[in-house]
Amino acid sequence: MLGAGRAAWPHGGRRTAAAGLCTGTAQLSLRAREPFVAGDDPDRPDVGPVRIEAVRPLEEVRLVLDDPGFGLAFDLTWEARFPPVATDRNRIERDGEIVTDYMNFFQSGRYTGVVRVDGEERRVAPERRRALRDPLAREVVPQPVPVVDGVEGTEAAAAAAGRLERVLGRADPAGKGEG
Repeated sequence: MLGAGRAAWPHGGRRTAAAGLCTGTAQLSLRAREPFVAGDDPDRPDVGPVRIEAVRPLEEVRLVLDDPGFGLAFDLTWEARFPPVATDRNRIERDGEIVTDYMNFFQSGRYTGVVRVDGEERRVAPERRRALRDPLAREVVPQPVPVVDGVEGTEAAAAAAGRLERVLGRADPAGKGEG
């Protein structure tokens, strides 16, 4: 199973991306972070070695991970099978205050391309690789962006300002991990 995503956090001053793969015997994951300042393009497709590019919005997306020092790389194209479907609104209130208020769109499609794991190349055939995606999350009521997320941690706090920060990890299925 492969997953990838990117986000812009304008209030937090950062852009993030993540990519990961579970083969059944190993798990590889990469997280990247870059500074984001007023005037930066929130739709820029790359964050570090991860690029998620809308070739044809809501119809075709290209996912690329190109980091020679990491054991995972891919160049995949996702093509929609039908238009996105909206979900119901997700609104949560606590003590009369809105905690979250958003909706999502989901879309079915097929992947083609190449995935490389530790130097072994695997071709992805569209007749065998169907996938769902959440192309657009829409926040109904603007909420403050939390400062802490999955990327934040000791490694991120110790890195120099303005430098690309990455947290890399490998884990075996027994949960013993290598890093």
